[in-house]
Amino acid sequence: MKKITLLGLALGLTFAVSAQDRILSHSDSQVPDNGSVACADNTGLGTTENNFWRSYTPAAFGETGTISLQGGEVAIAATDISGSALPVNVFVTAFTSDDTFPAGTLTEVATSTISAEEGLEVYEFDFDEPVNADSATEIILKLVILDGTATGYDVRIGQNEEGETAPTYISTDSSCGPLPITTFDDLGFPGNGILNLRVGDEIATMGVNDNLSDVVSIFPNPTTDVLNVSVPSNVTVKSSSLIDVLGKDTGLRLSNGTINTSGLARGVYILNITTDRGSLTEKIVKQ
Repeated sequence: MKKITLLGLALGLTFAVSAQDRILSHSDSQVPDNGSVACADNTGLGTTENNFWRSYTPAAFGETGTISLQGGEVAIAATDISGSALPVNVFVTAFTSDDTFPAGTLTEVATSTISAEEGLEVYEFDFDEPVNADSATEIILKLVILDGTATGYDVRIGQNEEGETAPTYISTDSSCGPLPITTFDDLGFPGNGILNLRVGDEIATMGVNDNLSDVVSIFPNPTTDVLNVSVPSNVTVKSSSLIDVLGKDTGLRLSNGTINTSGLARGVYILNITTDRGSLTEKIVKQ
C-alpha cells in the first residue's frame, strides 16, 4: 500500500498507472476536497461503523476479454480525536454479484488492508491475491471502516467536489442505522467518493499438462538494466540464481518479478529458477 500525497487531475475516467495496469474511476476528479457524510456518534466521540461502495463493469471502460483485478485507489479522511487512535486499519473488499448491484447476493473475490493516517489522503492498495475476471462482470468495491468511538477516531471516505459518473453508496449496521445499501443522493447528500478499481492483463495460470518453459515469460532478452520474469499465479518460485559462463554465481536473485542486471558486465549468463512445478534454465544476454 502506498500513500499518494500529490495527485493531479485525471484526463479521463480510464487512465494508466503502469505498462499493464489501468485505473477505472467514476470520479470526475482524483483530488479529494473533504470527507463524506458518515454515521457518527452524536457526542463527538468519532465515526461509527460505515461501509462505502462503488460498482464497476470493466467492459464499460473499454476492457475486453479476461482481465485481472489488481487493487485500486481510495481517498480517506481521518481525524485523531483522542490523539492516540491513528493510524487505523480500514479494509477494501471486491465482490461479484448474481444480480445488478445493489441487488443480488455478493461473492467475495479479493481483499486488501490499508493503514489510514491523520489527514485527507489518497492511498494506493493491492489486493492480497490478484484474480482474473471477465471484463463484462460487474465488480463491486466495499470500503469498510470500523467503529471508532471506543478509541476516538473519525474516519470516512474522501470525496471530490467536481462530481461523479456513477453513484457512491453507503450502508451501516451502527446506531444511526441500520441503513441498507443506499446512494448518497437518496439521502440528500453529495457522494463523489473516490474509490477506484485497478485492473491489469489476464494473469497466466499453469495447467496440469503445461510445461514450465511455455508459461514463464522472461523479457527483455537481451537485457540492459532490468530482467522481468513473469510466473503464473499458481506457481511458487522457491529459488533463483544467475550464473556467468565460468560458473560463478553473480549473487543476483529474482525479487518481485524482476532481476536488476544494471551492474553486470556484458556477456552471457544462465538463469536458474526452481519452482513448486519444476525447474527452468534460460540463457540471458546482457548488453
